[in-house]
Amino acid sequence: MPTQTEVKAKLDALTAGVSSLDDVTASIEQLLANTTKTISDLKAAAAASPVEVPQTFLDQLDAIAAALTVHRDKIAADVLANTPAA
Repeated sequence: MPTQTEVKAKLDALTAGVSSLDDVTASIEQLLANTTKTISDLKAAAAASPVEVPQTFLDQLDAIAAALTVHRDKIAADVLANTPAA
């Protein structure tokens, strides 16, 4: 199971990947892609962990990943609609 430090490092990497982009649309797309990848990485780490990971945790990861996939376009459109012009 990933430690708190490892999860924080992944979140920092997500932030760095997005903050390097000038375009809001590209930032949103990158954030969603990176978040989906991070969830996949967390599931793989949980599966490989010698400590039993509660199924409810894995189910929550699946639900978040599914919601990101299903609602990707709406999330991006909502962020764009609510982001003031620079």
